[in-house]
Amino acid sequence: MSLTFHFSHRLALAIGFLLVCAGCDNLFRDEPDPLGIPVTRILGFRLDPNPVPMGDTLRVTCVVEDSLRTDLTYNWSGLGANVTTFTNKAALVAGFEPGVYLAGVGISSSSGDGYRVTGRFEVVIGPPKNQ
Repeated sequence: MSLTFHFSHRLALAIGFLLVCAGCDNLFRDEPDPLGIPVTRILGFRLDPNPVPMGDTLRVTCVVEDSLRTDLTYNWSGLGANVTTFTNKAALVAGFEPGVYLAGVGISSSSGDGYRVTGRFEVVIGPPKNQ
């Protein structure tokens, strides 16, 4: 009886696992939200150079997961700047003293549908190159 219980218990777990995995592909699609608006996810940021020497230009790329939206505006803020771009890239001048600063981006739809997602990243400013 004990052997039968363990076998049937393992079989039930295996079947449950397979049923859950059968629907896993839906977890990673860029699906619209309940209002039918495609969802944009911020996966992270690439900073070049990192750290950035004081006075140099930092090139930032917002890594997004989005294959459906073509109407996005990126509003970058931080390091004393407010920059708007229509791509996921921006250039910010590191004009502050060496240290760690917080910057961010707000991604919105230029179609006026009210869609918005935000993300933040840390910028490390090092000493100027000539020091």
